[in-house]
Amino acid sequence: LLNGVANDGELIDDAIKMARLICKNSPVGVQLSKRALQANMEITSFASAIELENRGQALLTRGSDFREALNALQQGRAPVFPGK
Repeated sequence: LLNGVANDGELIDDAIKMARLICKNSPVGVQLSKRALQANMEITSFASAIELENRGQALLTRGSDFREALNALQQGRAPVFPGK
C-alpha cells in the first residue's frame, strides 16, 4: 500500500504529517480501518473485501463519533471525537 514517496531526508517529517492527519479522524474509524487492512491481507476476493468495508462503515454510522463529525461539519469547526 503506497500513497506517496518521500524525498531524501524528508521521510520522518512526511510520516509525522501523515500521523497528524490520521489523528484528526475518529479513533474508532481509524481502528476499524486498521482492522480492515489487516483482514484484507487474507481475504481472497474483492467482493469479500468490499463487504467487510461496508460492515465497518455501517457500524460507524451508529456511533457518537459519526454524529460529532456531522455536527462539526455543519457548525464549521473541527470535530472533537468521544471515541465511541
